Amino acid sequence: MRQVLTAVSEENIRIVPAIMIGGSGTRLWPLSRSNKPKQFLTLGGDGQDSFFQQALRRFAVPGYSLPWLMCARDTLVHAEEQVSSGGFAVDGLIVEPSMQGTAAAIAALTVTISRMDAAGSNAVLLVAPSDHIIAEPALFNKTVAAALPVARFADRIVTFGIKPEHPETGFGYIRPGEALEIDGEVRGYAISAGDFLEKPSLENAKRYVEEGFCWNAGIFMFRAGVMLEELARHAPETLQAAEEAFEKATVDMFADVPAVMLEELAFRAAPADVPVDTAIMERTARGAVVRCEGIGWSDIGSLSALHEIDRNKDENGNALSGPVVSIGSSNTLAYARGGRKVVLIGLEDLIVIDDDDAVLVARMSQAQKVKDAVNLLKQNKMPESRATREQLYGWGKVRLLSDQGDLSVFTVTLRSNAMIALRVPEGYWENWAISSGKIDIIRNGFVRHLVPMASIAPSEGEVLSLYNGAAKESTIVVTRQRSSERNLAVVPKAFTADTLLDIISVEADLPVFDLNMVPDSTLDDEPHPAN
Repeated sequence: MRQVLTAVSEENIRIVPAIMIGGSGTRLWPLSRSNKPKQFLTLGGDGQDSFFQQALRRFAVPGYSLPWLMCARDTLVHAEEQVSSGGFAVDGLIVEPSMQGTAAAIAALTVTISRMDAAGSNAVLLVAPSDHIIAEPALFNKTVAAALPVARFADRIVTFGIKPEHPETGFGYIRPGEALEIDGEVRGYAISAGDFLEKPSLENAKRYVEEGFCWNAGIFMFRAGVMLEELARHAPETLQAAEEAFEKATVDMFADVPAVMLEELAFRAAPADVPVDTAIMERTARGAVVRCEGIGWSDIGSLSALHEIDRNKDENGNALSGPVVSIGSSNTLAYARGGRKVVLIGLEDLIVIDDDDAVLVARMSQAQKVKDAVNLLKQNKMPESRATREQLYGWGKVRLLSDQGDLSVFTVTLRSNAMIALRVPEGYWENWAISSGKIDIIRNGFVRHLVPMASIAPSEGEVLSLYNGAAKESTIVVTRQRSSERNLAVVPKAFTADTLLDIISVEADLPVFDLNMVPDSTLDDEPHPAN
Protein backbone atom coordinates (compact mmCIF):
# COMPACT_ATOMS: atom_id res chain seq x y z
CA MET A 1 0.00 0.00 0.00
CA ARG A 2 1.02 3.61 -0.49
CA GLN A 3 0.09 6.90 1.09
CA VAL A 4 -0.14 9.52 -1.66
CA LEU A 5 0.33 13.23 -0.88
CA THR A 6 0.89 16.44 -2.78
CA ALA A 7 3.49 18.93 -1.50
CA VAL A 8 3.49 22.66 -1.92
CA SER A 9 6.65 24.45 -3.02
CA GLU A 10 9.80 23.69 -1.02
CA GLU A 11 11.45 26.93 -2.03
CA ASN A 12 12.79 29.11 0.77
CA ILE A 13 12.49 26.29 3.32
CA ARG A 14 15.75 26.05 5.20
CA ILE A 15 16.61 23.02 7.30
CA VAL A 16 17.99 23.82 10.75
CA PRO A 17 20.83 21.42 11.65
CA ALA A 18 20.91 20.56 15.36
CA ILE A 19 24.23 18.89 16.10
CA MET A 20 24.29 16.72 19.23
CA ILE A 21 27.60 16.72 21.08
CA GLY A 22 27.65 14.00 23.71
CA GLY A 23 29.32 10.82 24.86
CA SER A 24 32.87 10.11 25.98
CA GLY A 25 33.76 7.47 23.40
CA THR A 26 35.48 5.05 25.79
CA ARG A 27 35.56 2.41 23.06
CA LEU A 28 38.20 4.55 21.34
CA TRP A 29 40.45 4.62 24.42
CA PRO A 30 43.21 5.75 24.78
CA LEU A 31 42.63 8.21 21.91
CA SER A 32 39.36 9.32 23.49
CA ARG A 33 38.84 10.08 27.21
CA SER A 34 36.27 11.86 29.34
CA ASN A 35 38.20 15.12 29.00
CA LYS A 36 38.70 14.64 25.25
CA PRO A 37 35.61 12.95 23.75
CA LYS A 38 35.90 11.23 20.40
CA GLN A 39 33.90 13.84 18.45
CA PHE A 40 36.74 16.32 18.98
CA LEU A 41 39.51 13.98 17.83
CA THR A 42 41.54 14.80 14.75
CA LEU A 43 42.81 11.44 13.63
CA GLY A 44 44.51 12.20 10.34
CA GLY A 45 47.31 14.53 9.32
CA ASP A 46 47.77 18.20 10.11
CA GLY A 47 44.85 20.41 9.21
CA GLN A 48 42.27 17.64 9.09
CA ASP A 49 38.88 18.35 10.64
CA SER A 50 37.73 16.56 13.78
CA PHE A 51 34.55 14.48 13.59
CA PHE A 52 32.65 17.47 15.02
CA GLN A 53 34.15 19.88 12.50
CA GLN A 54 33.28 17.46 9.69
CA ALA A 55 29.66 17.63 10.86
CA LEU A 56 29.78 21.43 10.83
CA ARG A 57 31.26 21.47 7.34
CA ARG A 58 28.69 18.92 6.11
CA PHE A 59 25.89 21.41 6.72
CA ALA A 60 27.71 24.54 5.54
CA VAL A 61 26.05 24.26 2.12
CA PRO A 62 22.91 25.70 0.49
CA GLY A 63 19.65 24.33 1.87
CA TYR A 64 20.65 24.64 5.51
CA SER A 65 20.52 27.51 7.95
CA LEU A 66 23.32 28.03 10.45
CA PRO A 67 23.44 25.10 12.87
CA TRP A 68 22.54 24.95 16.53
CA LEU A 69 24.80 22.96 18.84
CA MET A 70 23.75 21.00 21.90
CA CYS A 71 26.42 19.97 24.36
CA ALA A 72 27.16 19.33 28.02
CA ARG A 73 28.97 21.85 30.22
CA ASP A 74 32.10 19.69 30.10
CA THR A 75 32.22 19.71 26.30
CA LEU A 76 31.27 23.37 25.82
CA VAL A 77 34.89 24.55 25.89
CA HIS A 78 35.88 21.99 23.24
CA ALA A 79 32.96 22.99 21.02
CA GLU A 80 33.75 26.69 21.33
CA GLU A 81 37.44 26.12 20.60
CA GLN A 82 36.82 24.02 17.48
CA VAL A 83 34.12 26.34 16.14
CA SER A 84 36.49 29.27 16.54
CA SER A 85 39.66 27.58 15.24
CA GLY A 86 37.83 26.19 12.21
CA GLY A 87 36.26 29.52 11.31
CA PHE A 88 32.71 28.12 11.46
CA ALA A 89 29.52 30.06 12.10
CA VAL A 90 26.67 28.78 14.28
CA ASP A 91 23.26 30.17 15.19
CA GLY A 92 23.43 29.25 18.87
CA LEU A 93 24.44 26.77 21.55
CA ILE A 94 22.28 24.87 24.01
CA VAL A 95 24.02 23.61 27.14
CA GLU A 96 22.40 20.70 28.96
CA PRO A 97 23.33 20.63 32.66
CA SER A 98 23.01 16.85 32.96
CA MET A 99 22.88 13.86 30.64
CA GLN A 100 19.23 12.77 30.77
CA GLY A 101 19.14 10.80 27.53
CA THR A 102 18.31 11.68 23.93
CA ALA A 103 14.57 12.13 24.59
CA ALA A 104 15.23 15.01 27.01
CA ALA A 105 17.99 16.44 24.82
CA ILE A 106 15.82 16.50 21.69
CA ALA A 107 12.89 17.91 23.66
CA ALA A 108 15.09 20.73 24.94
CA LEU A 109 16.60 21.61 21.58
CA THR A 110 13.16 21.50 19.92
CA VAL A 111 11.68 23.83 22.54
CA THR A 112 14.66 26.19 22.31
CA ILE A 113 14.83 26.41 18.52
CA SER A 114 11.05 26.71 18.12
CA ARG A 115 11.13 29.68 20.53
CA MET A 116 14.21 31.37 19.07
CA ASP A 117 14.07 30.62 15.32
CA ALA A 118 12.02 32.92 13.11
CA ALA A 119 10.12 29.94 11.66
CA GLY A 120 8.85 28.97 15.12
CA SER A 121 6.96 25.67 15.21
CA ASN A 122 7.33 25.39 11.41
CA ALA A 123 11.13 25.19 11.66
CA VAL A 124 12.38 21.92 10.18
CA LEU A 125 15.09 20.43 12.38
CA LEU A 126 17.70 17.89 11.34
CA VAL A 127 19.10 16.29 14.50
CA ALA A 128 22.45 14.64 13.87
CA PRO A 129 25.21 13.23 16.11
CA SER A 130 28.55 15.03 16.00
CA ASP A 131 30.69 11.88 16.09
CA HIS A 132 29.52 10.00 12.99
CA ILE A 133 31.41 9.75 9.74
CA ILE A 134 29.62 10.36 6.44
CA ALA A 135 32.19 9.88 3.71
CA GLU A 136 29.86 11.14 0.96
CA PRO A 137 28.22 14.25 2.44
CA ALA A 138 26.90 15.51 -0.91
CA LEU A 139 24.95 12.28 -1.39
CA PHE A 140 23.66 12.44 2.17
CA ASN A 141 22.49 16.03 1.73
CA LYS A 142 20.74 15.03 -1.50
CA THR A 143 18.88 12.34 0.47
CA VAL A 144 17.95 14.88 3.16
CA ALA A 145 16.58 17.28 0.53
CA ALA A 146 14.48 14.49 -1.00
CA ALA A 147 13.10 13.63 2.43
CA LEU A 148 12.19 17.24 3.31
CA PRO A 149 8.56 16.99 2.09
CA VAL A 150 8.01 13.95 4.33
CA ALA A 151 8.87 16.02 7.38
CA ARG A 152 7.50 19.40 6.28
CA PHE A 153 4.29 18.52 4.47
CA ALA A 154 3.46 14.95 5.54
CA ASP A 155 4.16 15.95 9.17
CA ARG A 156 6.24 12.85 9.79
CA ILE A 157 9.16 12.41 12.18
CA VAL A 158 11.75 11.08 9.77
CA THR A 159 14.59 8.80 10.81
CA PHE A 160 17.32 8.00 8.32
CA GLY A 161 18.06 4.31 7.88
CA ILE A 162 21.36 3.07 6.50
CA LYS A 163 21.27 0.29 3.91
CA PRO A 164 23.33 -2.49 5.53
CA GLU A 165 26.59 -3.45 3.87
CA HIS A 166 26.75 -6.71 5.84
CA PRO A 167 24.95 -8.46 8.71
CA GLU A 168 25.84 -6.49 11.86
CA THR A 169 24.92 -7.49 15.41
CA GLY A 170 26.03 -4.21 16.98
CA PHE A 171 23.30 -1.99 15.46
CA GLY A 172 19.56 -1.68 15.90
CA TYR A 173 17.41 -2.19 12.79
CA ILE A 174 14.31 -0.52 11.32
CA ARG A 175 11.72 -2.34 9.21
CA PRO A 176 10.25 -0.05 6.50
CA GLY A 177 6.44 -0.16 6.23
CA GLU A 178 4.09 1.21 3.59
CA ALA A 179 5.52 3.61 1.02
CA LEU A 180 4.93 7.35 1.38
CA GLU A 181 4.42 8.85 -2.06
CA ILE A 182 4.63 12.62 -2.55
CA ASP A 183 4.12 14.21 -5.97
CA GLY A 184 4.31 10.82 -7.65
CA GLU A 185 7.59 9.82 -6.01
CA VAL A 186 8.22 7.47 -3.08
CA ARG A 187 10.04 9.61 -0.52
CA GLY A 188 10.02 7.30 2.49
CA TYR A 189 8.26 4.52 4.37
CA ALA A 190 5.91 4.57 7.34
CA ILE A 191 7.12 2.95 10.56
CA SER A 192 5.40 2.03 13.82
CA ALA A 193 6.25 0.49 17.18
CA GLY A 194 7.01 -3.03 15.97
CA ASP A 195 9.35 -1.78 13.26
CA PHE A 196 12.21 -0.97 15.67
CA LEU A 197 14.32 -4.04 16.32
CA GLU A 198 17.06 -4.29 18.93
CA LYS A 199 20.59 -5.50 18.27
CA PRO A 200 20.02 -8.97 16.80
CA SER A 201 21.79 -12.31 16.80
CA LEU A 202 23.91 -13.01 13.73
CA GLU A 203 21.21 -15.29 12.35
CA ASN A 204 18.54 -12.59 12.67
CA ALA A 205 20.92 -9.94 11.32
CA LYS A 206 21.35 -11.99 8.13
CA ARG A 207 17.58 -12.27 7.80
CA TYR A 208 17.10 -8.53 8.37
CA VAL A 209 19.55 -7.70 5.61
CA GLU A 210 17.84 -10.10 3.21
CA GLU A 211 14.43 -8.57 3.97
CA GLY A 212 15.58 -4.99 3.32
CA PHE A 213 15.71 -3.66 6.88
CA CYS A 214 17.89 -0.61 7.66
CA TRP A 215 20.46 0.17 10.31
CA ASN A 216 19.19 2.73 12.81
CA ALA A 217 21.59 5.70 12.44
CA GLY A 218 20.00 7.94 15.08
CA ILE A 219 19.55 10.87 12.64
CA PHE A 220 16.12 12.58 12.68
CA MET A 221 14.29 15.29 10.74
CA PHE A 222 10.97 16.82 11.77
CA ARG A 223 8.93 19.98 11.93
CA ALA A 224 9.31 21.41 15.44
CA GLY A 225 5.55 21.58 16.00
CA VAL A 226 5.14 17.89 15.20
CA MET A 227 7.81 16.81 17.68
CA LEU A 228 6.30 19.04 20.37
CA GLU A 229 2.86 17.50 19.77
CA GLU A 230 4.23 13.96 20.00
CA LEU A 231 6.21 14.79 23.13
CA ALA A 232 3.05 16.17 24.72
CA ARG A 233 1.20 12.98 23.74
CA HIS A 234 3.80 10.34 24.65
CA ALA A 235 6.36 11.98 26.98
CA PRO A 236 4.66 14.89 28.77
CA GLU A 237 7.04 14.86 31.78
CA THR A 238 10.02 15.17 29.45
CA LEU A 239 8.42 18.04 27.53
CA GLN A 240 7.45 19.86 30.72
CA ALA A 241 11.00 19.56 32.07
CA ALA A 242 12.45 20.87 28.80
CA GLU A 243 10.05 23.84 28.69
CA GLU A 244 10.74 24.81 32.29
CA ALA A 245 14.51 24.40 31.83
CA PHE A 246 14.34 26.76 28.85
CA GLU A 247 12.10 29.31 30.58
CA LYS A 248 14.48 29.44 33.56
CA ALA A 249 17.63 29.36 31.44
CA THR A 250 20.32 31.99 31.45
CA VAL A 251 21.73 33.19 28.14
CA ASP A 252 25.43 33.91 27.76
CA MET A 253 27.06 35.04 24.54
CA PHE A 254 29.71 33.21 22.56
CA ALA A 255 31.18 35.06 19.59
CA ASP A 256 27.97 37.11 19.24
CA VAL A 257 25.65 34.07 19.30
CA PRO A 258 23.48 32.99 22.25
CA ALA A 259 24.55 30.15 24.54
CA VAL A 260 21.39 28.95 26.27
CA MET A 261 22.31 27.49 29.68
CA LEU A 262 19.35 25.25 30.59
CA GLU A 263 18.33 25.43 34.25
CA GLU A 264 19.62 22.33 36.00
CA LEU A 265 16.92 21.53 38.56
CA ALA A 266 14.14 21.75 35.99
CA PHE A 267 16.04 19.73 33.39
CA ARG A 268 16.82 16.95 35.88
CA ALA A 269 13.07 16.46 36.35
CA ALA A 270 12.99 14.73 32.95
CA PRO A 271 13.05 10.92 33.18
CA ALA A 272 16.71 9.91 32.98
CA ASP A 273 18.43 7.72 30.41
CA VAL A 274 15.41 7.55 28.12
CA PRO A 275 16.26 7.40 24.39
CA VAL A 276 14.05 9.18 21.90
CA ASP A 277 13.39 5.87 20.15
CA THR A 278 11.71 4.51 23.29
CA ALA A 279 9.94 7.73 24.26
CA ILE A 280 8.64 8.76 20.83
CA MET A 281 9.60 6.74 17.78
CA GLU A 282 8.26 3.41 19.07
CA ARG A 283 4.97 5.03 20.13
CA THR A 284 4.13 7.63 17.52
CA ALA A 285 1.89 7.00 14.52
CA ARG A 286 3.79 9.72 12.63
CA GLY A 287 7.13 8.00 12.17
CA ALA A 288 8.84 7.43 8.82
CA VAL A 289 12.16 6.05 7.61
CA VAL A 290 14.12 7.27 4.61
CA ARG A 291 16.75 4.93 3.22
CA CYS A 292 20.35 6.13 2.84
CA GLU A 293 22.58 4.22 0.46
CA GLY A 294 26.22 4.76 -0.45
CA ILE A 295 26.83 7.67 1.95
CA GLY A 296 29.75 5.96 3.69
CA TRP A 297 28.21 6.09 7.16
CA SER A 298 29.94 4.88 10.33
CA ASP A 299 29.27 5.62 13.98
CA ILE A 300 32.95 4.91 14.83
CA GLY A 301 31.91 2.59 17.63
CA SER A 302 35.30 0.90 17.99
CA LEU A 303 38.96 1.25 17.09
CA SER A 304 38.49 -1.35 14.37
CA ALA A 305 36.02 1.07 12.73
CA LEU A 306 38.88 3.55 12.33
CA HIS A 307 40.65 0.90 10.27
CA GLU A 308 37.56 0.23 8.18
CA ILE A 309 36.93 3.87 7.25
CA ASP A 310 40.54 4.79 6.50
CA ARG A 311 40.81 5.52 2.78
CA ASN A 312 44.57 5.87 2.84
CA LYS A 313 45.59 2.34 3.80
CA ASP A 314 48.91 1.17 2.39
CA GLU A 315 49.26 -1.70 -0.08
CA ASN A 316 49.13 -4.20 2.80
CA GLY A 317 45.91 -2.84 4.28
CA ASN A 318 47.58 -1.00 7.15
CA ALA A 319 46.01 2.23 8.46
CA LEU A 320 48.94 4.18 9.87
CA SER A 321 48.97 7.63 11.48
CA GLY A 322 51.91 9.50 12.95
CA PRO A 323 55.57 8.41 12.96
CA VAL A 324 54.91 4.73 12.23
CA VAL A 325 57.22 2.38 10.30
CA SER A 326 55.80 -0.95 9.10
CA ILE A 327 57.85 -3.96 8.00
CA GLY A 328 56.00 -7.06 6.81
CA SER A 329 52.78 -6.12 8.65
CA SER A 330 49.24 -6.29 7.26
CA ASN A 331 45.68 -5.30 8.12
CA THR A 332 46.89 -3.37 11.16
CA LEU A 333 45.78 -0.06 12.69
CA ALA A 334 48.64 1.93 14.25
CA TYR A 335 48.43 5.43 15.70
CA ALA A 336 51.49 7.16 17.16
CA ARG A 337 50.44 10.06 19.36
CA GLY A 338 53.03 9.94 22.13
CA GLY A 339 55.92 11.61 20.33
CA ARG A 340 57.72 8.30 19.85
CA LYS A 341 58.56 6.37 16.71
CA VAL A 342 56.43 3.21 16.48
CA VAL A 343 57.89 0.29 14.51
CA LEU A 344 55.72 -2.65 13.43
CA ILE A 345 57.39 -5.92 12.38
CA GLY A 346 55.40 -8.89 11.09
CA LEU A 347 52.08 -7.91 12.68
CA GLU A 348 48.71 -8.94 11.34
CA ASP A 349 45.17 -7.92 12.30
CA LEU A 350 46.32 -5.87 15.29
CA ILE A 351 45.55 -2.50 16.84
CA VAL A 352 48.48 -0.49 18.21
CA ILE A 353 47.78 2.87 19.85
CA ASP A 354 50.67 4.82 21.40
CA ASP A 355 49.26 7.83 23.25
CA ASP A 356 51.23 10.22 25.44
CA ASP A 357 50.44 8.35 28.68
CA ALA A 358 49.11 4.94 27.63
CA VAL A 359 49.74 2.18 25.08
CA LEU A 360 47.10 -0.21 23.77
CA VAL A 361 47.81 -3.40 21.80
CA ALA A 362 44.87 -5.62 20.86
CA ARG A 363 43.69 -8.03 18.21
CA MET A 364 41.39 -6.39 15.68
CA SER A 365 38.68 -8.94 16.52
CA GLN A 366 38.80 -7.90 20.20
CA ALA A 367 38.26 -4.17 19.62
CA GLN A 368 34.93 -4.16 21.49
CA LYS A 369 36.69 -5.27 24.69
CA VAL A 370 38.48 -1.94 24.98
CA LYS A 371 35.50 -0.75 27.00
CA ASP A 372 36.11 -3.59 29.46
CA ALA A 373 39.73 -2.49 29.82
CA VAL A 374 38.63 1.07 30.61
CA ASN A 375 36.24 -0.22 33.28
CA LEU A 376 39.11 -2.20 34.81
CA LEU A 377 41.29 0.92 34.90
CA LYS A 378 38.43 2.80 36.59
CA GLN A 379 38.05 0.08 39.22
CA ASN A 380 41.73 0.43 40.02
CA LYS A 381 41.40 4.25 40.19
CA MET A 382 43.90 4.81 37.40
CA PRO A 383 43.61 8.39 36.07
CA GLU A 384 44.46 7.30 32.52
CA SER A 385 40.96 5.83 32.31
CA ARG A 386 39.42 9.29 32.18
CA ALA A 387 41.98 11.99 31.47
CA THR A 388 44.65 12.87 28.97
CA ARG A 389 47.65 14.97 29.97
CA GLU A 390 45.99 18.10 28.61
CA GLN A 391 42.86 19.83 29.89
CA LEU A 392 41.04 22.67 28.15
CA TYR A 393 39.41 25.54 30.03
CA GLY A 394 37.55 28.63 28.85
CA TRP A 395 40.64 30.74 29.57
CA GLY A 396 43.21 28.35 28.08
CA LYS A 397 44.68 24.96 28.94
CA VAL A 398 46.88 22.99 31.31
CA ARG A 399 49.30 20.26 30.26
CA LEU A 400 50.90 17.89 32.74
CA LEU A 401 54.51 17.22 31.76
CA SER A 402 55.70 15.16 34.72
CA ASP A 403 54.37 13.97 38.07
CA GLN A 404 56.64 12.08 40.45
CA GLY A 405 54.80 12.69 43.71
CA ASP A 406 57.26 15.11 45.28
CA LEU A 407 57.93 16.92 42.01
CA SER A 408 55.42 17.95 39.33
CA VAL A 409 55.97 19.98 36.18
CA PHE A 410 53.12 21.40 34.11
CA THR A 411 52.33 24.26 31.77
CA VAL A 412 49.55 26.83 32.05
CA THR A 413 48.59 28.48 28.77
CA LEU A 414 46.39 31.57 28.70
CA ARG A 415 44.45 32.68 25.67
CA SER A 416 44.70 36.26 24.50
CA ASN A 417 43.05 38.65 27.00
CA ALA A 418 42.44 35.80 29.46
CA MET A 419 42.87 36.23 33.19
CA ILE A 420 42.95 33.67 36.04
CA ALA A 421 43.92 33.56 39.72
CA LEU A 422 46.19 30.82 41.08
CA ARG A 423 47.22 29.83 44.57
CA VAL A 424 50.29 27.85 45.61
CA PRO A 425 49.10 24.77 47.59
CA GLU A 426 50.09 24.46 51.22
CA GLY A 427 53.21 22.41 51.74
CA TYR A 428 54.64 23.08 48.27
CA TRP A 429 57.24 25.35 46.71
CA GLU A 430 56.69 26.56 43.15
CA ASN A 431 58.60 28.36 40.42
CA TRP A 432 56.83 29.93 37.43
CA ALA A 433 58.87 30.56 34.28
CA ILE A 434 57.56 32.15 31.09
CA SER A 435 58.18 29.97 28.04
CA SER A 436 56.30 31.96 25.39
CA GLY A 437 54.40 35.22 25.03
CA LYS A 438 54.06 37.75 27.83
CA ILE A 439 52.14 37.45 31.09
CA ASP A 440 51.41 40.17 33.60
CA ILE A 441 51.52 38.94 37.19
CA ILE A 442 49.37 40.89 39.66
CA ARG A 443 50.84 40.35 43.11
CA ASN A 444 49.87 42.23 46.25
CA GLY A 445 48.35 45.02 44.15
CA PHE A 446 51.42 45.42 41.93
CA VAL A 447 52.06 44.34 38.34
CA ARG A 448 55.15 42.62 36.99
CA HIS A 449 55.63 42.03 33.27
CA LEU A 450 57.16 38.63 32.56
CA VAL A 451 58.56 37.62 29.17
CA PRO A 452 60.39 34.42 28.11
CA MET A 453 63.28 33.43 30.41
CA ALA A 454 61.81 35.52 33.27
CA SER A 455 60.48 33.72 36.35
CA ILE A 456 58.86 34.25 39.71
CA ALA A 457 58.71 32.11 42.88
CA PRO A 458 55.42 32.75 44.72
CA SER A 459 55.10 31.88 48.39
CA GLU A 460 53.14 28.99 49.83
CA GLY A 461 49.42 29.87 49.96
CA GLU A 462 49.92 33.10 48.01
CA VAL A 463 47.26 34.15 45.51
CA LEU A 464 48.44 35.69 42.23
CA SER A 465 46.48 36.84 39.19
CA LEU A 466 47.77 36.16 35.69
CA TYR A 467 46.76 38.22 32.67
CA ASN A 468 47.72 37.67 29.03
CA GLY A 469 47.43 40.92 27.11
CA ALA A 470 49.27 39.58 24.08
CA ALA A 471 47.56 38.94 20.75
CA LYS A 472 48.26 35.20 20.98
CA GLU A 473 48.62 32.51 23.61
CA SER A 474 51.17 32.86 26.42
CA THR A 475 52.53 29.97 28.49
CA ILE A 476 54.22 29.56 31.84
CA VAL A 477 56.02 26.43 33.07
CA VAL A 478 55.23 25.60 36.68
CA THR A 479 57.65 23.47 38.71
CA ARG A 480 56.09 22.26 41.95
CA GLN A 481 58.24 20.72 44.68
CA ARG A 482 57.06 19.36 48.01
CA SER A 483 58.57 21.40 50.80
CA SER A 484 61.16 19.43 52.79
CA GLU A 485 60.25 21.43 55.89
CA ARG A 486 56.71 20.05 55.71
CA ASN A 487 57.83 16.53 54.88
CA LEU A 488 55.88 14.80 57.62
CA ALA A 489 52.78 16.97 57.43
CA VAL A 490 52.09 16.87 53.69
CA VAL A 491 51.19 13.72 51.79
CA PRO A 492 52.23 13.82 48.12
CA LYS A 493 49.28 14.03 45.76
CA ALA A 494 49.08 12.50 42.31
CA PHE A 495 47.73 15.01 39.80
CA THR A 496 46.19 14.61 36.38
CA ALA A 497 45.45 17.27 33.81
CA ASP A 498 41.75 17.35 34.70
CA THR A 499 42.34 17.67 38.48
CA LEU A 500 45.55 19.72 38.51
CA LEU A 501 43.87 23.08 38.93
CA ASP A 502 41.18 21.90 41.33
CA ILE A 503 43.33 22.90 44.30
CA ILE A 504 45.11 25.91 42.84
CA SER A 505 42.30 27.75 41.07
CA VAL A 506 40.63 30.18 43.42
CA GLU A 507 37.46 32.20 43.35
CA ALA A 508 38.80 35.72 43.85
CA ASP A 509 37.95 39.26 42.88
CA LEU A 510 40.46 39.83 40.12
CA PRO A 511 41.95 43.34 40.10
CA VAL A 512 41.03 45.46 37.10
CA PHE A 513 43.95 47.27 35.55
CA ASP A 514 44.69 49.21 32.39
CA LEU A 515 47.86 48.13 30.61
CA ASN A 516 48.04 51.53 28.97
CA MET A 517 48.67 53.04 32.40
CA VAL A 518 51.57 50.68 33.17
CA PRO A 519 55.00 51.16 31.51
CA ASP A 520 55.84 48.22 29.24
CA SER A 521 58.96 46.64 30.76
CA THR A 522 60.42 43.14 30.58
CA LEU A 523 60.97 42.41 34.25
CA ASP A 524 60.59 45.09 36.90
CA ASP A 525 62.54 44.95 40.15
CA GLU A 526 60.21 47.69 41.36
CA PRO A 527 56.78 46.63 40.12
CA HIS A 528 54.28 49.29 39.11
CA PRO A 529 51.03 49.50 41.08
CA ALA A 530 47.86 48.16 39.47
CA ASN A 531 44.86 50.46 39.19
